[in-house]
Amino acid sequence: MIRRIVTGVVFTLAVALLLLPGFRWPLAPVVLFVASAVVCVLELTAALEAKGLKPSRPVAVIGSFGVLMPLIPLLFHEAPQWRLVAAGGLDTPMLLDWASRMTMLLSEGLAVTAFLMLVLAMMLILSTVLAHGPGSLIDGVATTAMVGYVAFPLSCSILVLYAVPDGFLWMLAAPIASWITDVFAYFAGSLFGRNKLVPNISPKKTIEGALGGLLGCMFVMALFFWLFVGKGWPVVVTARANLLFGLALGLVCGATAQFGDWLASAIKRYCGVKDFGNVLPGHGGVLDRFDSVLFTAPIMLLASLLYYLVRPFAGLG
Repeated sequence: MIRRIVTGVVFTLAVALLLLPGFRWPLAPVVLFVASAVVCVLELTAALEAKGLKPSRPVAVIGSFGVLMPLIPLLFHEAPQWRLVAAGGLDTPMLLDWASRMTMLLSEGLAVTAFLMLVLAMMLILSTVLAHGPGSLIDGVATTAMVGYVAFPLSCSILVLYAVPDGFLWMLAAPIASWITDVFAYFAGSLFGRNKLVPNISPKKTIEGALGGLLGCMFVMALFFWLFVGKGWPVVVTARANLLFGLALGLVCGATAQFGDWLASAIKRYCGVKDFGNVLPGHGGVLDRFDSVLFTAPIMLLASLLYYLVRPFAGLG
């Protein structure tokens, strides 16, 4: 347990060194997401190879850079018009029209990402089959699936960072929700765990641990949104509404983070490996730490739409 805690603290500090500067220099977390995507697909490739599949490592690495696809529309917009988090650089007309601009920018980013991901998937499968014959179809599908599994969710974090008001905070909330859920679930399960939750996927996970993860995520997200999010923007959100929104989002993220962990456990069990890697003693590989983030990152993108777009039109903000 001590080794796991020490590794977790060191890993968190290392990640923070790249995430926290993102408030002023957004390329810092982008570097982290790209590096994480590359390492994650390589770890996933090794796991699939242990099962006997033959996914393409070069193609997987190249495909992992799909995490950068939401930045392509940035080439056609001036930085202050795209990066709404830079509140100091916005003029009054821009503020009055921020909702429509946010919708436009998110739509462009999602459209470009979805289109290029589809093209990439078709090219990966077709090139594999053409190069190695119909028998390699499953290898092409596996390569495509793992690239989408890793790259698309992390691209959502980049899109949130650049196209959403307070985007840095929303981007930061995804890993916080994931890792807080993991920490609370681990300690609650260790102290109070009695009833198995998903024994056919992960025998050590318990109902008590899952409930501890949910409650911990709800508490931290409520505190996070109450203290930081929505300050100084045209949408007037009361502290009470922020608190309730954080609680609700914490409940959703606490659940989806554990779903991500279960899926990763199922993949490891299918491939016959204990962990995706060994670079983090007591934790496994990088994918073992990011498996739940892959589920909470898209949730944060959807939550930001609800927070900034639905509330005003519903007369709640």
